[in-house]
Amino acid sequence: MGKLTLDLGVPVIVVAGNHDSPIRLSYMSGVMGQVGLHVVGPVGAEPTGVPITTKDGTTTTFWLLAYTDPETARCELANPDIPSHEAALGAQIDLIRPRMDPEHYHVIVGHAFVTGSTVSESERPLSV
Repeated sequence: MGKLTLDLGVPVIVVAGNHDSPIRLSYMSGVMGQVGLHVVGPVGAEPTGVPITTKDGTTTTFWLLAYTDPETARCELANPDIPSHEAALGAQIDLIRPRMDPEHYHVIVGHAFVTGSTVSESERPLSV
């Protein structure tokens, strides 16, 4: 990461997943963001937008959505109407829409619960 951001000047975007410690990942994220390493650990009431401008002047805002379960999303987003993983992601996206600058391109970078996919040996089952 250091070589990419410090030596080559390439911005790097990292979001916490279901196997990560969101608090650990976000440690020093403010300082790291200043050198181009943008990290989002825990879900927050205000999703993080990272605008990156290319040499030709085009700006793309990357919206970073870390993995979150419905219980955490209800608490962090102060929204008791989040019954599922899908609703948790939807609630985060709803917070982004009004902040989208129509002059920029927008990309959502997220780690989300997905159904209908193929399970690998690194996955762990979710249970309630």
